[in-house]
Amino acid sequence: MAQREEVILIDDIDGTEGADTISFSVNGTSYELELAAKNQARFDKALAPFIDNARRIPKTRKTRTRA
Repeated sequence: MAQREEVILIDDIDGTEGADTISFSVNGTSYELELAAKNQARFDKALAPFIDNARRIPKTRKTRTRA
């Protein structure tokens, strides 16, 4: 018997289907939420002046630990 499972992401603001997961961090706390295109555009527009004037932090490398 064949099975097919689908995961449909729902916008956390308005319940629209077909959202994408957005990750962001504020004051050292990381967050994730699902936003459809309309709300993602609102999110990007609201943050644009802050992002335009912010410094990028390089991704940290994971270091190996010796056993």
